[in-house]
Amino acid sequence: MTKSLFGLVVAAASIALLGGGLDAVAAQSTPAPAAAATPASIDAAALYKSHCAACHGDKLQGGGGPALISPAIAGQDAADLNSTIKQTMPLTNPGSLSDAEAAALTGFIVAQNKH
Repeated sequence: MTKSLFGLVVAAASIALLGGGLDAVAAQSTPAPAAAATPASIDAAALYKSHCAACHGDKLQGGGGPALISPAIAGQDAADLNSTIKQTMPLTNPGSLSDAEAAALTGFIVAQNKH
């Protein structure tokens, strides 16, 4: 009987170790999540060109949409500009920009208005 009990304990311990081993292997093989984009990691000029230039012009001069180089834009609070971009742009897909993309575009537009 003690041999049966010993065998049962060894089997249970083996299963416990094997289960823990599988968890460790799974944890090692799971890829780390991708780092979230930040405004600094985004090429704002390229983002502007692909999402904004068709309406606002390649030099922010306006066209189908208003000029983004203007006293009105230059005097606008950056947080308000960011909110407008995030919620209403691009016109063909409003609200589709990530927070980081909207912030990068805001920084780009503000910087262009300081030149």
